[in-house]
Amino acid sequence: VFLCVCVCFRGNMSSGDAALAVRKAVEMLQERAFQATQKLHYEEAERLFREALELDANNGEVLDSLGQVVLEMGRPEDAFEIFERSAHVDPKGSFVKYLNMGQLTEGMESIGFYNQACEILQRKIATVSEDIANSSFQGSGASRIEEMQDQLASCLVAISRFT
Repeated sequence: VFLCVCVCFRGNMSSGDAALAVRKAVEMLQERAFQATQKLHYEEAERLFREALELDANNGEVLDSLGQVVLEMGRPEDAFEIFERSAHVDPKGSFVKYLNMGQLTEGMESIGFYNQACEILQRKIATVSEDIANSSFQGSGASRIEEMQDQLASCLVAISRFT
């Protein structure tokens, strides 16, 4: 995959085409890594996520997924560093990184991470609710909101343990 993307950069592709090729390669690597994770092949998943990061070092989604895999492999310190990096490059992205960081820390530091997760969830709930209200498409929006509300409740329960 990496070789394919390198060849694209050397060819006559526009920068937009090259960026699209990189994005597609990252998506393909992510998909393969998710498949490996489902089969509990964590070492392979880690390798594939790291390969994706070689192509797009600031991809918060890939960093979050890599952190999850590394955590599953029993390396919480490494996972925390990955989640920290994800929080730095994509601070308003997924709330999951903050939930994990909250679980990996204690006291006020933990509460701070849980609060960040709650803030992101609240914004996402508001955005999805607004999208549903402004469109005729209802689809799975209501179930998405319900799922996020459940996640928000879990996050608030985690915070309440410290008070």
